[in-house]
Amino acid sequence: MNQIYEQIQIDDLPAKVKIKFPERQEGNGSNVLFWLGSIIACVGFLFIMFGPNEIYFNRSEGVTFIQFLQIYPGPIATAGGILVYIAQAVSAGSEKEYQDEVEECLAIAIDIKDEDIPEGLTLSMELCEGEDDIMMVKLVAKTNEDTDANDV
Repeated sequence: MNQIYEQIQIDDLPAKVKIKFPERQEGNGSNVLFWLGSIIACVGFLFIMFGPNEIYFNRSEGVTFIQFLQIYPGPIATAGGILVYIAQAVSAGSEKEYQDEVEECLAIAIDIKDEDIPEGLTLSMELCEGEDDIMMVKLVAKTNEDTDANDV
């Protein structure tokens, strides 16, 4: 039982397996893009709600930055919303990529197919205390929650 495997099969259970999980990528720029888009969208929305009905400016000097925001609040709010959408798409793509890497690591370390698991049992994986990359894998009896989740 104290042996730590690199890869386990159904006959090895219960067993400890060493799984090297990938590092989570931080700082892909989506946070900065999200907050920038949120601020731009809020500024546009505030000018839509509380902006003036009329704007006066000198044609020879042109409009100031604030007057520009007052003239085009809708497109500004829309541009902010688009930036928020792009940030969420980038973040979701990064999270999906990380989840795929974790699933690949688990599939390499645990070579057990669904049809190998006996009827009425399910696979349980728990992180061993004090060990970041060692998991205890064993078969446990299915609970009502497990059978309900499989029926969906």
